[in-house]
Amino acid sequence: MEPQKGGAMTVTIASAPDEVDFGAIMELMTSKYTVDLVDRHVAAIRKLCKVCCNGFLLKHLEALVDLLHLAVERFAEGQDLAQALCDFTRVASQPFVSCKTSDMITYGHHLPAFIKGLVSVLTYTLPPVATEARQERKGMFERLRIEVAHTLACWARFGLDEDSVELLPNQPLIQAVADSGTPNLRILRQSNVMDAVSASFRSEDSPESIVITLGAIRDMSLYRPLACQITNCGLISNLVHVIRVNLLGSDVLLVAAEVLWNVLELDWDGATEALGQEEARCRVGGAVGPRNFVARARTVDFLTFRSCPTCCSSLAHVGFWLPCRGVSEVQTLEDLGISAAGFCGVCVLNLKEIDEFHPRFASSHFC
Repeated sequence: MEPQKGGAMTVTIASAPDEVDFGAIMELMTSKYTVDLVDRHVAAIRKLCKVCCNGFLLKHLEALVDLLHLAVERFAEGQDLAQALCDFTRVASQPFVSCKTSDMITYGHHLPAFIKGLVSVLTYTLPPVATEARQERKGMFERLRIEVAHTLACWARFGLDEDSVELLPNQPLIQAVADSGTPNLRILRQSNVMDAVSASFRSEDSPESIVITLGAIRDMSLYRPLACQITNCGLISNLVHVIRVNLLGSDVLLVAAEVLWNVLELDWDGATEALGQEEARCRVGGAVGPRNFVARARTVDFLTFRSCPTCCSSLAHVGFWLPCRGVSEVQTLEDLGISAAGFCGVCVLNLKEIDEFHPRFASSHFC
């Protein structure tokens, strides 16, 4: 599922929807007379989401954070709030709405707490209940995890374009994002979402949730501080595992490989240390090596290997097929002293250039 444009930022200045009485909702959920009326709590939250279906208001952020924390706390205690939280999370995937141009400055500091509240639901574990009830709850919880993953993917994707990122003269977009991030990526960093995301990802068994979560992690891995968080929370070994079990080719394989290379490029020292130095390089090379992976690599804009020549040398020894965007990149590796002949093959994405390359390479060496 490709995330739609969403996140914290919006250029739209809109009038407020019908005013929401957050005090009444909180009173309903906390009063000793109505605290057990879960159906009414669900109805109140879903009505809020219907009123704000085009996006929550920035001026409501503080009240939204309090309501979200209370709802997640009750959900963790076993109350049936999954559907209400799904609706809430779905609205949160859309851009927040400003009523005044100053709203982001005035209320934006609540955004990290808002995101932290959303992802806290990922730490929930199913209570021991009857088999039939457990299956129903499992299905609802899976739906909720998918909604949370989709919201994170929307937040991470929002603003990843040249119109939204401030570029220095002659600075590539990818470099600007790595160095400075986007407003949303910086909010995700402040929220420390990666710990909860990685813990949930390790035990995730829903294919849909895995794909969407990987997409969110891919976009987050473009920002150096978040790439370091991916390393620190131990996600690299999980990425290698995902690649190994999907070697016959799938979208999961491509996205996991892309995340892995992003992290290797932006946090090489931390990534290799996390996986055990030289052993790490061999494990990564062995995991991604088979040719059927390279056949699909044509559709992916892999990072240029010239940024980490040590990695190239290690991968060559474990039978890795080298993906390049053109013969010029292979020539660059040669200039660095890395012989393309040492690889099992070279996947040059511009095949028309092959005949212009070194005559000592047989055309069968390329794919």
